[in-house]
Amino acid sequence: MGGAVGPALQGRLLGLAGGSTEAFNKAQPVLQKLTRRLEHLGPTGKGAAMKLAINLPLM
Repeated sequence: MGGAVGPALQGRLLGLAGGSTEAFNKAQPVLQKLTRRLEHLGPTGKGAAMKLAINLPLM
């Protein structure tokens, strides 16, 4: 998840998910309630890797 408290309260976070397609499909209904955009990026670890890549320039 990416975003601040305000967008989180409004269900407007950016969701970056990694894991099997089956796991993503099971979690998707809940994750969509929290996000304005939800992306399945591939196997386990890919969501975390993308979050790090996005946050790196912000440091």
